[in-house]
Amino acid sequence: MIYLIRHAEKLDNSVHSKLTEKGLKDSFLYGKKIKDNNVKIDLIISSPIERCLQTAQEISNGYGGIQIEESTLLGNPGIFVNDGDKAMEIFNQYRLLDIINMQLSEQPLAGFNDIKIATQKLIQFMEKRDINIMYISHDAIITPFISYILNSKKIKKNDIVKYLCGYINNTKILSKSWIEQDDFIYN
Repeated sequence: MIYLIRHAEKLDNSVHSKLTEKGLKDSFLYGKKIKDNNVKIDLIISSPIERCLQTAQEISNGYGGIQIEESTLLGNPGIFVNDGDKAMEIFNQYRLLDIINMQLSEQPLAGFNDIKIATQKLIQFMEKRDINIMYISHDAIITPFISYILNSKKIKKNDIVKYLCGYINNTKILSKSWIEQDDFIYN
């Protein structure tokens, strides 16, 4: 089983924002609740950005201990960015919703990788292990990744993945079988 979730509530919109106290508490309770519901998680793979690592650590603590690894495919820079400075100019110029819709329409964006190639790269990364893994990333990675897989041509603001929400996949065909889980474990 694969779980792909967004980090918990962050302090602000800065690039290196940490979690709020609520975000830390929610992450711990999330981990406790998945353990209490007998959801087996063998490994957490997190973006190396601090708010994701904080989320991973608190979920692990609440669960009773899960090994945590980091991957830059999930953030810093992530699968979609190939030039952080150029991509940051785009992020400063447009809303996230607009950027994702430009990606979905396969419009070239300075500093960004082609969405098809990037999505395939993340799928290949996720298919390498045959264990229950929770991936913790960002809305700017999860939303275009899942939207592209599900063949969405345009999204609305409420389609952007919320804190501690995400998608699950329990098949070997990662390119088609993702199920949205807004209230997967923690509500």
